[in-house]
Amino acid sequence: MFVLMIKDKKNILLFIFFFVLTLIIYFESRYSGFVTDFIGFEQNYDKCGFWHYYSCSNGKNFRYLQHAFSFLLYKNIGSDTLIWYFLYSLAHAITAFLWYKVARHFLVLINQKHYEFLALIMAVLFLLSPYQSEVVVWRVCIQYNTICICLLCSVLLFMKDIEKPNIKYPFYCTLLFIVGLLSIEQIVVMPYFILLVGLFYCIKDYSCTNLKRILLVYFLPQHLIIALYFLMSKIVYGVWVMHYGESAYKDFISLKTIAKVYQYFLKYLLLARYWGYDQKTSLFSFLEYPLVTIILTILLFSAVFLLLRNFIKGSLFAGLLLLFIGLYVISLFPIIQLYFSTLLLVENDRLGYLSSMFIFGIVVLILSKLKARMLYLCAILFIAVNTFFTIKTSHYWKRSTQIYKAYLENFESYQKKNVYLLGVPDNYKGIWMMRIYGPESGFKEALMYRLKKPYNGNMYDVICFNQISFDDGMNVQKRNDSTLYVNFTHYGSWFWNQGVGASDYETPQYKVKIEQYGYVVAFKNFDKENSVILYPNKLKWIPVEI
Repeated sequence: MFVLMIKDKKNILLFIFFFVLTLIIYFESRYSGFVTDFIGFEQNYDKCGFWHYYSCSNGKNFRYLQHAFSFLLYKNIGSDTLIWYFLYSLAHAITAFLWYKVARHFLVLINQKHYEFLALIMAVLFLLSPYQSEVVVWRVCIQYNTICICLLCSVLLFMKDIEKPNIKYPFYCTLLFIVGLLSIEQIVVMPYFILLVGLFYCIKDYSCTNLKRILLVYFLPQHLIIALYFLMSKIVYGVWVMHYGESAYKDFISLKTIAKVYQYFLKYLLLARYWGYDQKTSLFSFLEYPLVTIILTILLFSAVFLLLRNFIKGSLFAGLLLLFIGLYVISLFPIIQLYFSTLLLVENDRLGYLSSMFIFGIVVLILSKLKARMLYLCAILFIAVNTFFTIKTSHYWKRSTQIYKAYLENFESYQKKNVYLLGVPDNYKGIWMMRIYGPESGFKEALMYRLKKPYNGNMYDVICFNQISFDDGMNVQKRNDSTLYVNFTHYGSWFWNQGVGASDYETPQYKVKIEQYGYVVAFKNFDKENSVILYPNKLKWIPVEI
């Protein structure tokens, strides 16, 4: 299907351009992304194989196609190879190219001047946005490309069906919908995408003769599939909503969730995640104030009303802008209740991957009202700024991988029963390294799966921390025969545990108490003969005696 869309020479050259550009932008991070959840995948693939993956991994989702892709790659070419980099770059380039095709089709429909240039800018901004790095680099995110490809192909097929009806188009869209559902649940927005596009055609042509057919062959069947999907979830796993769970979607419509419509938009438009901590926190907190959310929502509804009125009166530009706004808002529905990360650089950017294309569509469409010279200037500026931060983020991924490997390679294989690590790098500038949720040691798992050097004794990650420079480190002071005080040699890091900021906690082996500038760990029944305590400093592990 995708091959048919690039059959002419110009499209082939444009797609190659997108692919090569992606390879260049993410070249530094080509060996990155094999962290956290990916190690979990490796463990379960080794332990279970593909056919028994769900029965022994405690996985609660129907993301069979995601795991089929990852499993086949892992078993046939292994990890840490350039093939992953090429395939993920290819998937991103395909998504950007399909967005270009969709945007161009709409711009041609409304007889927009410079339609080729505007569609290209929309696609290039999507391709180059630094917020896409999590999907492009982290090797557990292929499903986000999959659903975008399925959605964009379905929209293109649907528009062909509107212009020249054929029963094969709704059939293909249904197949794409099922492929998306078996990749990630975010695809549930597809019937609403198609409905909005159908309504756009109805108003544009002053005729809704196709609306009944749209409802019967697209909207209704896809909703029946959605109902079956959630029913199967309840039957198989005992919950209506898999993965994040039903509790994640309580109070679905609230001022706090509505505020995320504006938070996601400004995050991409202003590159707010790259601001200083105080500035970006102030911005996103300001948008969550009830009065601010209400005012912005009134303004949004007023804009929608004016655009709809102008569209009905014949303004196709107003209609397309209204459509892009509608697609943007709908694209947020499956993720609007989920955690909106502002603290770290990369975390959860994958959730906005789909909606970002409509953000860039809205922005470029508005900018198209400027004079040609100003339009070109703004386009160049937007592309340059996004490219700069994407290259910077790709470099951070590379640095993260270098730090990650250095800690692993500098670990000596102690012939001890117990190893206590007083500080394990959770992330580097927000890019995950050895984060793990649960009792197991993230560092021990990394030794096994990244270095192929398993440690057979017990290993304890006493605490984690966020690494902010290449050679961060810790100091350790002995308080008594069983107690140590640990703090940083630098400013700007803080302690983590189980993926969040650390607080006091206790295990059968030790007790941790967080203090203002460090933490205290008190060991219980410490076995000096069979144990070693290590702390990190400048990418090396330093032993401590108590």
